[in-house]
Amino acid sequence: MMTPGSMLFRLAVVLALASAGCSSSPKTQLYALQAPPAAQLDDGNRADSNLHIVIGPVTLPELVDRPQIVVLTGDHSVHASDFNRWAEPLKAAFSRRLMTDLARELKSTRVRLQGQGGTADADLRIDVDVLRFEAALGDFALVEAVWTLRRKGEPPRSGRSFVRERLTADGYAAVVAGLGRATAGVGRDLATAIRELPQTR
Repeated sequence: MMTPGSMLFRLAVVLALASAGCSSSPKTQLYALQAPPAAQLDDGNRADSNLHIVIGPVTLPELVDRPQIVVLTGDHSVHASDFNRWAEPLKAAFSRRLMTDLARELKSTRVRLQGQGGTADADLRIDVDVLRFEAALGDFALVEAVWTLRRKGEPPRSGRSFVRERLTADGYAAVVAGLGRATAGVGRDLATAIRELPQTR
């Protein structure tokens, strides 16, 4: 027959094991799609374009537009990690990263996001539809997007970016860094298209 003392001992053991199990659960890691700050302009570093540029609207695939970071795990399978998440809504993070990258490429202080103050009188608006925002752990990160340049008084000009970055490390930090580099590639494509517009300097 179990004595009260032995019952208390067994209960203490069960509680201790449960506590140990809880303490060993992985912690949630948050990641930001950060970009280095845009270059400051001076007399020797003039902007490639004097246009007032607004980025937006921006769309992302519903599959990845969620708090969890989504990675490919096979030809037809994905994994949304509950313990590796974006620090903010992905659409906002992607849009701001693209804005910063484009501003750096053009050496311009006149690139804004749709909805920010002072964007009603924009010279050029850029619609961006992200078709793929993908990565596989330890393998690659990829961004594919179609975009349209809408300049006052001119017909729209459309283009497409496909940027694939090789990952040289495992883990979600490498995935986020690779997706950031791929996003920067979209910014480079946009900058090239803007430089080709007539009378942009």
